[in-house]
Amino acid sequence: MPDVFIAPADQAPFDVQAVILEEDTGLILSADTKIRLVQEHPVRLMTELVSFEFPAVGETVIQQGNPCFIFAVVIDLDQSPICCRDWVCAALQQSLELCSQRQMTHLALQPLGCRYGQQDPAWFFQELKRQLLSHHFSGIWLIA
Repeated sequence: MPDVFIAPADQAPFDVQAVILEEDTGLILSADTKIRLVQEHPVRLMTELVSFEFPAVGETVIQQGNPCFIFAVVIDLDQSPICCRDWVCAALQQSLELCSQRQMTHLALQPLGCRYGQQDPAWFFQELKRQLLSHHFSGIWLIA
């Protein structure tokens, strides 16, 4: 079992290779709120929007970088309720497997489904503990 730390977002207990964040199917929860002028032609932007494929709940979306960002899709604003435990379990499992495959050892993650999805944090911590048994991470930072 890895060392698990609970700390605020601005007080990292160690450097991480991946950050796992709670996300919705429209990828708007993590979107930058700054309005920026873009140089692309409006027709090209509209074409990209029309052809955009929304991820399903329970899936993950990866943004490469250092650290790598993994968006765990556990919220669907078009459904009621907007979040369920099955989606959280599936997205958490897929996120941890992606990190294992990439031989990452130090991760940060939000308690998935607890911020917007109203899932019980105690339940999430138990599920995380259960899923970590099949992985070999060194450090887990739960973002408070």
